[in-house]
Amino acid sequence: MVVRLCETTGCRDGRRGHRRARPAVPGLRLCPPCRQAAARCLTELPDLYSACERALAQRGGRDVERVRGGRPQGIRLNDDAVAARSDIVDLLTSWSSLVSEDREVAPPADREVPTLASFLASHLDWLAAHAAAADFVAELTHLRGVARQVIQPGDRLTLEIGPCPRPGCGWPVRAMTRSADGMPPRVGCEAGHTWHPDQWLLLDGRTGHRSGSGRGGQDDEGRAA
Repeated sequence: MVVRLCETTGCRDGRRGHRRARPAVPGLRLCPPCRQAAARCLTELPDLYSACERALAQRGGRDVERVRGGRPQGIRLNDDAVAARSDIVDLLTSWSSLVSEDREVAPPADREVPTLASFLASHLDWLAAHAAAADFVAELTHLRGVARQVIQPGDRLTLEIGPCPRPGCGWPVRAMTRSADGMPPRVGCEAGHTWHPDQWLLLDGRTGHRSGSGRGGQDDEGRAA
């Protein structure tokens, strides 16, 4: 019996030692963690879209020009926030159109991001079995990362630690630092598993320095937030 392997790039290439991708869910082209990552993106994108709206206007400093005798003028829009919001709508609309046309089902009632995301979530297994399933996951996770960067501009990628040690996961774990608002750094993978500061040393030992295929059994330190 031939076992189909997950087709996402993160699953194929995101693990040390170039190990094989995880088996896909029967009938799908995605493994459970990659399907979960897509579902998580569809849940988060409406909130990220709203958060980008709040980041649209940049005020203060060089972004505001004061006219003599008047109020500040020339509030500059955050171009990255505008682009992220537009890209979110365009991406969700494009995939919704694919579903509607190929499945011959009624399209979403409107182009509101919550409506589009909910529509795609209701057809997630069909998308996960589609020939473009890997592209679907890659585009969603990329756009989620872009939107997060817009609303948290102090974030900076500092280190890719290795594959997530949570059983059945394996998405790349990355450390992010905050430079703007004093928030502590955070470490997490694209599937949504995060680790607290007191767990980082143990995490490093289980990603970058572990050998073989052993991931088993010790997942108490890597609880999903």
